[in-house]
Amino acid sequence: VFLDEIGELPLALQPRLLRAIEAREIFPLGAEAPLSVEFRLLAATNRDLARMVEEGTFREDLYYRLNVVPVQIPPLRQRREDIPLLIRYFTDHYNRRYNSYKRFSEKLIERMTAMPWKGNIRELENVVERMIVTSTASEIESLGPIDHEAAAAAGESKTLVDLIQDYEDTLLIQPTVARKIKNLRQRRQIERP
Repeated sequence: VFLDEIGELPLALQPRLLRAIEAREIFPLGAEAPLSVEFRLLAATNRDLARMVEEGTFREDLYYRLNVVPVQIPPLRQRREDIPLLIRYFTDHYNRRYNSYKRFSEKLIERMTAMPWKGNIRELENVVERMIVTSTASEIESLGPIDHEAAAAAGESKTLVDLIQDYEDTLLIQPTVARKIKNLRQRRQIERP
């Protein structure tokens, strides 16, 4: 059994979980007698459970039941060498899901490696999926607005002219937008006296 975000479990429900862990018994809905169960338990949280125990928002006995073999996984920003591998993994995964053949440029992967990724792997995965779904180019070279945030986080500064040029380049890469711009320019030439 995997309990994700165990730190979010309300204090009122924690004794029930503790009983299930200790007695290896659960009460199914509508049952009159407990049911004996055999399971292995994994729990994950992004909270500091030891501090929650001190604050009284997490039961101490449940904490020690769960804290048998603790595994600390550092945030993605502390293991940047994993980011290119994860980008390639998620790109392959979403290319298969959406039957596409897109890839991220090496330059963009380098910029993404410098991003802070406050949402960790979930944020990285969402960005990769978004780009696979929304990009019309086979090689993705920019994340649009997200890319400018990454540049700022990496200490790169861009002028307004550079940002406008990047935005125009992004628009011109997309064929449908390029056609619209061409049609608009043609209409403007016709309307001029």
